[in-house]
Order: sequence, then structure tokens, then C-alpha cells
Amino acid sequence: MMAEWNRGVVGRSRGLACAALLALGMTGCGGGSDSGGSPSPAQPNSAPTFTSSGQASVAENTTDPVYRPAATDAQHDTVTYSIAGGADAAFFAFGAGGELSFRQPPNYDLYADGNGDNVYEVTLSASDGKASTNQTVSITVTNDREGIAVKRIATGLGVTRAIASLEDTHQLVVAGNGSVVYRINGATGERSTFHMFTDASGRSVDGMTVLGLAWAYTFGPNKSLYVLKEKGGMASIACIRCGVSLYNDTVVEADIASVADGTAIAMGLYSGSVFVAVGDKAGARAQDSGAAAGPYGKLYNYPLDPDPFNSAPNRVTPHYFDVRLVGLGLHAPVSFGTLDQNAFMIADQGEAFGELSARDLRFDGMNFGWPYFDGTQERNAGGAALANLVTPSLVLPSGANRRESQGIVGALVYRGRLTGLASSYVLADRNGHVWTAPWSMPTGPSNVRIDASRLEVRDADFIPDAGTIDSPVGMVLDAAGDLYILDSDGELFRVDAPGPYTIST
Repeated sequence: MMAEWNRGVVGRSRGLACAALLALGMTGCGGGSDSGGSPSPAQPNSAPTFTSSGQASVAENTTDPVYRPAATDAQHDTVTYSIAGGADAAFFAFGAGGELSFRQPPNYDLYADGNGDNVYEVTLSASDGKASTNQTVSITVTNDREGIAVKRIATGLGVTRAIASLEDTHQLVVAGNGSVVYRINGATGERSTFHMFTDASGRSVDGMTVLGLAWAYTFGPNKSLYVLKEKGGMASIACIRCGVSLYNDTVVEADIASVADGTAIAMGLYSGSVFVAVGDKAGARAQDSGAAAGPYGKLYNYPLDPDPFNSAPNRVTPHYFDVRLVGLGLHAPVSFGTLDQNAFMIADQGEAFGELSARDLRFDGMNFGWPYFDGTQERNAGGAALANLVTPSLVLPSGANRRESQGIVGALVYRGRLTGLASSYVLADRNGHVWTAPWSMPTGPSNVRIDASRLEVRDADFIPDAGTIDSPVGMVLDAAGDLYILDSDGELFRVDAPGPYTIST
């Protein structure tokens, strides 16, 4: 006990002596302890280690932060974060709170990431001021249907090719199998027969196909309808209830062109008058307006003749339609669509491109360019010299990818009640895609331009509650503003809001 205490006294005396020497600015006082040990060497610095996941998922249109990085540092140094690279680094920025955000709200339907899969790749760096480490983070953008629901309202219509509105609330007509045209109530799905084409014995016409429908006009409770049909390789135009009496199913009709070789033909309505476009894939007759070249590659107006029983000496049969040449240069016309500002969209499918052209069809002499142009690419020399050449409003490569076309079957400006489609061009294609683009007031039909790179691919928004929209053949707005899509396998869909349908008037 006495020895331990002495050692304590000696130790304290030595400590006091060292303190006195240091106060005088002198050195030489040995350090350490009685055990003879030495200081531990400094440990080397190590880079921070990420503890946050390399994956995150956010809904489109978000303005909130999408990812918060986290890392630990063995030396407990402060860790800072930065963007070090990555294929999609330009889309991101760090906020004041240290969270990663999109610079602009992401749009699932207008994917902008490098490989187009709506997964944005960015590399983050974590640094302690002396060393750093990187981590690749994948931010998946998920779809928001933006208030859109698609409901199947009719099935079993057969192999369908055409739809039109009767311009009376929700009344639609759809071409079914063979010679039947159905009337369908778009609000309820209720179906009835609008008209059945029959032969001389009153039986359904065998081997007939309805290619197009267009509402003509309404007279009281009666609806008149233009029909483009084909039988035995000959296409003809008919008008139901357009004859002497509007109160029965009187049909007037006239042959248009032979389509036995697969010639494409389409019909649409504009300003109460029907238009028919006939293709010419070979291109030999598309620029020849002479009678010998026939109707191929041409666009015609077919107004009803106000005096079909004219007593002119050479009139053998009634002349129901006053045919008027409107345009030249069509390859394989697909469909028509009515826009604002007196604009009428004509879809034509070329060899390498599909195109959509907006024009005012009150004027004649238009030239859509075939066979000199395919889309906007000059195919044969001399195209630039064509008079009244129409510049396409939209050109898409032929194909089935998300911004490729196999034939645009619907083009319209949406004016219904769904905010997710408000003031948008809506387009449907034979390949199953549905696209939208922002609508803006053009100064005239010839100035309508749709940037193909800005088409929003709305396929995910248009997935129906039953069935599939895999091969649409037509799209139409009814008189109440509701949108419908007809598929080739006899399914009819209404584009609606989620929840119970509210009948609009």
C-alpha cells in the first residue's frame, strides 16, 4: 500500500516538473507512461458507402422530390451528394434539402429517357471531402391515366370496318358483317338494325363489305347515311334515305372504281358533303386527271344531284351524284377526320411513310404528291414543280413501333368533358396505338403541323375494362362529345371517366 502511494507521489512530482519546464519554453521532458507505450498511428480515410437503394418509382407528372440519397462514412465526416453522370443525368437536379428531383415533371406518355423505357438512369456521387464513391440509380416513371377510363360497350358486331355518328346525342352507326349497318346507342350499348342491303328478292346481299360510313343529314326523326361498299371487286357509293322519300329506306347509289386488285379507298364527310379517295399504289395514274386514267390516285367530292331525273337527251338512268375532282396524288388512302378551322384531315399510307394532311376541302386542285413524294421525301424528280402541292401535317415511318404507322384510322380534335384529353389532337392507328398531341389554333388548315417527336403514346391510358384495342378501324365523337373507338374484331369502346357513366345531352 505504501509503495503504491509513493509511486503516485513521484508521478505527481514528475508531472509538476514537466509543467514548469514547458512554462519556461524548455523541452526535454519525456512523455509516455510507466508502461513505456507510444501513440497509435492515424487510421487511413475511407470513402462513404451508399446505404440507399439504387431503385425508385414515381408517378408521371410529379413535381415532388423523387429520391433521397443516403450514405455512411467510417470517419464520421460530413457527406455531400452530387450528380456524377448517367444516360439521363440532364433531367435531374438536387434541391436545397438534398433530395433529387426532375427538372421538369416527367411524362410517361412522352418518354424522354435515353432508351425509351421510362426508366431514367442517373449516377450519384457521395463525398466526404477527401474521397468519393458512385452509385447508379434507376428512377422508374409509372403511368397515370389522367382521368381516362375505356369501357367496352358492344361486342359481336362481326368483322367491322367503319363507324360514324348520326349527330344526334349518342346515336352511332357501325358496319357489321356483310350487308348490315347497325344503329348503336353509345350511352347504353343498345343495338338495332339501321339498314340491311338486300337483293331483288329481299334477302341480305351476299359477298358485300361496307368500307365506310358518313352521316348525311337529319330530317326530323330520320337519319340519312352515306355508305361506301364493295362487292365483287367493285366499290360503290350509296346514300340511304337520300332519294325521293326521306321516310323509307330508299337507297341511291353509283359505282366508283374497281378495287379487285387491292386498291385502297376511303370516304369521309365535310361540310355536309361526302368525299371519296381512291388509291393508286403503282402511281401511274395518280397525276393524270384525264378520263382515261380513271379515278385512281384521286380525291372526289360526291354531292347529291338536286335533279337526278334531268331530262337531258343522253340521260338514260338517274344521275344521283355530281362528281367533282378535288385532288391528285394519293397512294393508299386510309381515312378522313374533321378538325377545326375548316380543316379536314386525310390519311394516306405510302410505301415507307404514313402521312396526315390537313386542307380546306372547299377548294379544288390539291396535289398530295404521289408518286413524286412519299411523306416529305422526294421519290421521283420533278415533285417540287407540282402545282398546289400539299405539305403533310404529320409524317410517320411505316411500322408497328410506338411512333410508327400502319394507317391512321382516326384523327380529331377532342372537345369532350375529359380533362386528360382536353384540347388535344387524338389519333388512332391500325397498329393499335393511340396518340395525342397538343392542339393549337392554326391560322389556316395548311398550317396545321403535328411534330411526330411530340406525339404522346397513350396506349396505357386506353387499356379497356374488357377486350383489347389491337386493330382499330375507326374513331368518332358523338353529338354529345363522347369518344368511341371501333376495333376490327367487332368490339366498340367508349372513352369515359372512371366510375358510373353519366349520360350527357
